[in-house]
Amino acid sequence: MKDAPARKLTLSQKVVARLFDFYFRASQGYEAIATEEMMYVFGLKGFMAWGAAVGGTVELLIERYGEAYTQLILGFGGLWNGCRYCAYGHTLVCDLIKFRDEDVLFPLDPIVMRELLDLRDDEVAARISELLADEEWELPRQLLLREFELRMDTAEGETEDDDYLRLALDAWEWMNECTIIVGVDIEPDQVPPLSPIAKDHELLKRYHTARAKERGKA
Repeated sequence: MKDAPARKLTLSQKVVARLFDFYFRASQGYEAIATEEMMYVFGLKGFMAWGAAVGGTVELLIERYGEAYTQLILGFGGLWNGCRYCAYGHTLVCDLIKFRDEDVLFPLDPIVMRELLDLRDDEVAARISELLADEEWELPRQLLLREFELRMDTAEGETEDDDYLRLALDAWEWMNECTIIVGVDIEPDQVPPLSPIAKDHELLKRYHTARAKERGKA
């Protein structure tokens, strides 16, 4: 994992960045990345606006799709932008929630996301259709394929989901300008679940044990 480029920030920017990192670590259970990079790119006001916009977007998505599929949508927003950090971390949150609440291993996980990141866009869409072919995964399959069409500007007509998916794409495209720099060569096992669920170490242990058994590694 590469460190973010050194940036010359104002004193107020440095103070806010450090306070944000401290609060983030305490509230979320993992280290924030690219805070200074975002502060440099967007400025203090832009950084605060970004936080408000992302927070509002996530709340709207959770209200409509629930937390697990919201995280999946965000993870693929990162994937379409080539941001490995977001692709791995948000998808992992979806996996953990599904495992905790339904005792299932969702077909898409950070290892699969790493494979998808090496495919062409059309190949990714085809692979999603294959991995989520079962009837129980119809909703996430439809959402991800529609998100792909909107991202590629190939969507036909309008659906009730389009405005929500565009919000997710817009918010993450803005952020990924910075996070993609930090996580350009990062591996799945280096990325924490990007939500407060990261604090549930027992759940993480049980989940990784189950995944290892699934892959025949346990």
